[in-house]
Amino acid sequence: MASLLRGGMQYDPTHGIIPYLNANAGAIGVVVTVLGVILAAIYTFYTTRLWRVSLKQALTAQSQAQATQRELQLLEQQVALATKAFETLNRPHLQLGKL
Repeated sequence: MASLLRGGMQYDPTHGIIPYLNANAGAIGVVVTVLGVILAAIYTFYTTRLWRVSLKQALTAQSQAQATQRELQLLEQQVALATKAFETLNRPHLQLGKL
């Protein structure tokens, strides 16, 4: 069988992957660690972005709730004025005449 030179060790494909992994455990560990750090950095970036968008959404919802509350107060004032106007305009008039 042909043997391949990898990292100073001879690799014989007939012996399986376990001897290859054992022979290159240090390099594989470094590559996996670097990939883990890159993945953690990506997760951190997107989590921070998600947090900022959520904060912006919460502030927008809060201001919208305040605007809705103010609108409700104005509507209550409008209803009170309309009720007062209706009562004033539709008040029965008593005419005192001869008995």
